[in-house]
Amino acid sequence: MLLGEVIDAQRAYDVGMVNRVVPKGQHIEEAMKMARRLAANAPVVLSMLKRFAAATVPQSPVEIAGHAWRETERVFSSEDFQEGLNSFAEKRSPIFSGR
Repeated sequence: MLLGEVIDAQRAYDVGMVNRVVPKGQHIEEAMKMARRLAANAPVVLSMLKRFAAATVPQSPVEIAGHAWRETERVFSSEDFQEGLNSFAEKRSPIFSGR
């Protein structure tokens, strides 16, 4: 990820970024099979398992990157970020508000 190199499907599977590797053009069919299997399960149990997994299973690099992106966007859109830029340009100490 840091090198910005493209990885192939097999490597993505090997490191846990994807659940299945299927022949080209069969991804929708395979995803629908998985969705039908999930839909046939008890919703209460699926909800419990999702909460359990979220609390105990380490996040994938993609999930972590998504969280980092959201947090970074929150900072960049804040009043404090703008205050930091303005104070730097104006060569003064910033007055942060926490917003």
